[in-house]
Amino acid sequence: MSVASANPIPRSKRLRVWRWWPVVIIALVVLVALLAPWLAPYDPNQQNLLGRLKPPSTVSRSFHYWLGSDELGRDLLSRVIYGARISLIVAFASVILSGAVGTTLGMIAGYHRGWVEIAVMRVVDVFLSIPAILLAIITVAVLGPGIVNALYLIQDYTGWIAEGASNVDWWQLHNGMVTSGDNGSSLYGTANYGDYGILSDATCGTVNGSQVCEPAADTPFPSYYGLKLLGRFLRPGDTLVSTTSSQSGVQSYAASAPDGTLRVMLVNDDPGTTYSVSLGYSGFTPQPGAAPVVSLTAPGSSLTTGQGSATRETLPPYSATLLTLRPATS
Repeated sequence: MSVASANPIPRSKRLRVWRWWPVVIIALVVLVALLAPWLAPYDPNQQNLLGRLKPPSTVSRSFHYWLGSDELGRDLLSRVIYGARISLIVAFASVILSGAVGTTLGMIAGYHRGWVEIAVMRVVDVFLSIPAILLAIITVAVLGPGIVNALYLIQDYTGWIAEGASNVDWWQLHNGMVTSGDNGSSLYGTANYGDYGILSDATCGTVNGSQVCEPAADTPFPSYYGLKLLGRFLRPGDTLVSTTSSQSGVQSYAASAPDGTLRVMLVNDDPGTTYSVSLGYSGFTPQPGAAPVVSLTAPGSSLTTGQGSATRETLPPYSATLLTLRPATS
């Protein structure tokens, strides 16, 4: 009787196989980056303020958040897929740029020696001594006023009332400065202060090593004007009317008053795009001519009144626009 023995794969060959795994992973990331428009379920910048900070596998409006959503209701899966492009660009660009600059400076320092070499090396030492996270904080710490608090407020209150809420007690009149956490310049109210309140309480705090103080007590923040605009939109006795929007960055709401007046609220959730939208009505014919318009735009420091059209409106980035429409007389 003979016994056949299996020849094991040499250890050196097994190691060679494992060495290819990094290449496979990088190739997958590159493939995902190239196919991002076809793989991502949504536009990575498409916002849904009523669906912010949702956990994985939840549904809000027309969004199915497989990995959850961020502070602006954007789909995290889509942002991860599109983020592969940015990651690859930053990775390759930083390596190429740092390699080119470093090689050039090294050649200059090595050729001239003496004080030139000392100066170059000291500059390099200074950069190496700064933690990378500190550089990142400095880069993104350009703080400025925002309007997102007000847009959150308008859409959340309207959504809750539409779902049957009769009383809402949410926003604080005075909240106080928050010097850490949610201070992103593109996210929360007045980013210098991180204050979720409606009015300033004139407190001071330290931000990035410098003292920052809120404005004089009771100075209105953007959320104040959001509430003020909401008060003009929804009034006792009104009936919320169903609306739809074909533009993902624009949310629409409507309320019918007892006297037949129709008020339409249009919210542009996009921070960088101006939309020109057409309005259509079912079962309602607006009065011809100009319609009163009240709008809240960045930085959210006041309400603007004017005249608009019942059939077409231009919506600036991060804005809320209220149209008051009288019914046409028969």
